[in-house]
Amino acid sequence: MREIDAEGIPVAGLSMQEIELKMERYLKEYHPETLGKKPVPLDVDKLLEVSLFQSHGFKEDLIKAFDNPKIKARMRPIERTVQITQTCYHRIGADDGYARFNGVHEASHVILHAHQYEEFFINPARMIKRECHIYESAEWQAEHGGGALLMPLRTLIPFMENLIQKQYDYDSIVTAIMDTYKVSKKGAMSRLRQLPKSGLKNIVLAYSVKPEKLFGVLLQGVLK
Repeated sequence: MREIDAEGIPVAGLSMQEIELKMERYLKEYHPETLGKKPVPLDVDKLLEVSLFQSHGFKEDLIKAFDNPKIKARMRPIERTVQITQTCYHRIGADDGYARFNGVHEASHVILHAHQYEEFFINPARMIKRECHIYESAEWQAEHGGGALLMPLRTLIPFMENLIQKQYDYDSIVTAIMDTYKVSKKGAMSRLRQLPKSGLKNIVLAYSVKPEKLFGVLLQGVLK
């Protein structure tokens, strides 16, 4: 078996909080600069070219294109590579927010799922497709994990509260997040929509100094 078709195969369930903590631990070990007092963008090139090899033995593999042009990057667990198109690779180097997320999404698959896919390869009988809960979806987990790597709550919450203190409105905060973390508008807004959810409440409160004002501004975004 050379390929793993993992679509529809549930992975071990993870809550939003568990994903946040796993990604923060990863950043602490391999990209500690992203968790300092001053928010900085994640070095996605280093993540794909160095960190994933150090942590999981995965290498980056540049290709011209996938058969499906909508796909920009893909984790290949058997070959232990993250394939990425040359175009996406160059856009990551140019700090394109969408390209950066494509790369980090696949990195999240490696961090969260590589060991499980290895088990599937050893024992294909475990590859049973069925309807699964959202928290068992590999794609949902990687989507959330990508946001957690690019915009860690340890720096994002204090950064936002500093902007709120300076009288920034919701739209201005989104723009500042885009510029600071090198993410797309869609990525920034998606991350902000997650913050008021019950699954993240404990972490948000742990990093927040003035949660009432923070959640008030977040509510502005929900009502838009």
